Amino acid sequence: MTPRTQIIICEGVMGTGKSTLAAQIAAFVEGREGRVRLVPEGGEDNPLRLILRLEQPFRSWRCLEPEAFADQAARLWEDFAHELRAGPELGVVDGLLLHGNLSELFLMDASEATMQGYITRVGEALRDLSPVILYAHLDRVPAGIAQIAEQRGWGWQLQQIAWKMESPYAQRHGLSGRSGLGELYARYQALCERLLAPFPARIYRRYPQRAQAPAAREAELLEILRPLFPSHSTGARP
Repeated sequence: MTPRTQIIICEGVMGTGKSTLAAQIAAFVEGREGRVRLVPEGGEDNPLRLILRLEQPFRSWRCLEPEAFADQAARLWEDFAHELRAGPELGVVDGLLLHGNLSELFLMDASEATMQGYITRVGEALRDLSPVILYAHLDRVPAGIAQIAEQRGWGWQLQQIAWKMESPYAQRHGLSGRSGLGELYARYQALCERLLAPFPARIYRRYPQRAQAPAAREAELLEILRPLFPSHSTGARP
């Protein structure tokens, strides 16, 4: 028998619909009388996002060395896995495996070995929870980042550029401006693909840039979710 899935993680670069998808999954499960623990990307009491516990949350490289950051971030996931293991809730997480923790290690210019070590520890912590990852892949990362920037406005763009182009990674590689932000995320997505390859989870890829009707996207999501909750797959509202 396939083990019961106890955690679903919505992943991908910023602006690819992780938060919306996580909320949809939570509603799907709650609508079938399931219990959900939804973990958003932010929030003061966030159990998984390490930078929110630092003195300079958006300058993590001034607070910790990459190895210490990786260790503390992995410990947060280990503690969270222990909590899920002890209860009946399904964990639905908005990023924070990659986006929000790994992305900070990337900005800190951590070695790939350090980042792989973090991912491996989290994988071991989650293995017996039968994790599922819904991963948004951008076919054209710089174009996707440019579109997100246009949608969110100049204030958001300036904040992102000031934060991420000041990072050790961007400085070492000579990245700057909005084009630098696009290139940074293209490299980051390639890194995520490599690090996720051995991760002990069922990984379903989404392609936000490809044309698809909303009804087709919803049907695709339900097709993924229904087998995870066979006892509630019929006789409930869609």
